[in-house]
Amino acid sequence: MDRGSAQMTHGLDLAGTVVTLFGDRDRLDTALCREFGRRGGSTHNVTASTGWLSSAIVTVLRLDTESGYEALAQLVAADLPRSHVVAVCAEKSDPGAARQIDDLCRSCGDRHDFSLIWHPASAIAVPPIELDETTTDPMRDLAATIADEVQIHAAPGRLARYETRTFDPTASDH
Repeated sequence: MDRGSAQMTHGLDLAGTVVTLFGDRDRLDTALCREFGRRGGSTHNVTASTGWLSSAIVTVLRLDTESGYEALAQLVAADLPRSHVVAVCAEKSDPGAARQIDDLCRSCGDRHDFSLIWHPASAIAVPPIELDETTTDPMRDLAATIADEVQIHAAPGRLARYETRTFDPTASDH
């Protein structure tokens, strides 16, 4: 199912949810940790290329990081218990590379509740500045969009499926 550029609200509750985040502890990971914390959840950060963790139930895979891509590769290759996964990747200028990532993620949808969010590279390439709650920040908006998706995928009873969408930093309702 492709939801295109549909926007969600970020007032959802993640109380008690532990999100395993395969990333780099960069500005986007920091924004994600803040957003999950703001919603009552917590984060288990994985920055080493350990592959998939058996404890990962609700997961964010940053496919632009070594740890995220390695975890995806193992998730594709192994018969692992069903997980709720939100993968995040910068849009690719090479259609072949984009198709390869989409195919890998789609194959996970046979066994896992899997969503892929594409975003423009510019959404995470903004200079580090302090922003108040009223200032528009594409990275903070991307983090809120990812947290919205995690909340949907963390809901009980979600079946194995694959969904993809594109984050639009110019949309006004993140």
